[in-house]
Amino acid sequence: MKLSYLTISCLSYSLILGILPSNFAQANDDEYKIIRFYKLNSKGQPNRLLMRESRLKKPGCHNFATSPKIFRLTQIGYEYCIVYAKKKCSEGSEITGSWKGGKLDTKFSQGGEWLFTHHNEKGVKAKSWSCQLKT
Repeated sequence: MKLSYLTISCLSYSLILGILPSNFAQANDDEYKIIRFYKLNSKGQPNRLLMRESRLKKPGCHNFATSPKIFRLTQIGYEYCIVYAKKKCSEGSEITGSWKGGKLDTKFSQGGEWLFTHHNEKGVKAKSWSCQLKT
């Protein structure tokens, strides 16, 4: 049986993400907060968008420097995050995503299986995001 690189990559991510929650559960919420965005490259392989870590660890609204096509989102330590189609986290431009391809939502809780493939198989263009701290 021949597996594609994308299949192997997705299985690897699933295994890694299956281990992460137990490791992060031990850390204090104040110690680790981050959101990460992934896009698909020309070969259909998921690649993490490279951004300054300091921006990814701060709550509140942030604009993307460009308008990347987001394939997947992972967030740890926040109550929820929202991704927007317009800059400055414009109300009404919230983008829907699905947890493991299930029910659509605009508030992305902690985890690594938030997908945007229902918009387009390569994801959706985003212009800003906002993350809220746990209360």
